[in-house]
Amino acid sequence: MRLVTNLNKIHELKFSNLSKLLANEVPRHKPSTQVPSNLAPADRSTDEQFRRADEANRQAVSDMRQGNARFRTWLEQHDIVVATNRGTGLNCLLISLLQHATGEYGEEFEPLFSVAAEVIREALNIPSGMLYSDDVTASRIINWINTEYGTNMALIEVQANELGQPVITTPPERIPDDGDKVVIWQQGIHFEALYAKASQPASS
Repeated sequence: MRLVTNLNKIHELKFSNLSKLLANEVPRHKPSTQVPSNLAPADRSTDEQFRRADEANRQAVSDMRQGNARFRTWLEQHDIVVATNRGTGLNCLLISLLQHATGEYGEEFEPLFSVAAEVIREALNIPSGMLYSDDVTASRIINWINTEYGTNMALIEVQANELGQPVITTPPERIPDDGDKVVIWQQGIHFEALYAKASQPASS
């Protein structure tokens, strides 16, 4: 039985434009905004180490915010749409996956997807809290949604570097060759689905 019963049908996942763009233009490595481990020499005081670590963290957050803002411009220039969601109940990853599974990216569907996300958590015995795309729980969720919705999603996560350019953070070995590739933007503590403009369902 479908969780989202009032959707007329499962839309075909259309990813060709975005898939080609990522394959041709996006490097496969982690962003360079990570905090270095050697923030202070060993002979520095603990307070000084904490201060330097805090400054580095603040700079990393600032770089990520600037990169995210620039990345939105990059997305617009490449006809890629951000499917916004509020992430009710810390379910932004689940909502993004449901948007891709159904092809319904409009804001009017978010309340429905928020309810569906809670049902999925209960069905898979997933406790409350932030979910991330690179852990075992995310793989269970994707497999469950693929079975429930008759899809074959293969998730690709991207982040923005400090220049506002996309960086694929999903290891190549975790992206099945035969899957329908879908992209989710990891913004730090929030996920949103990305899709090519051609993938947007025509309004009725």
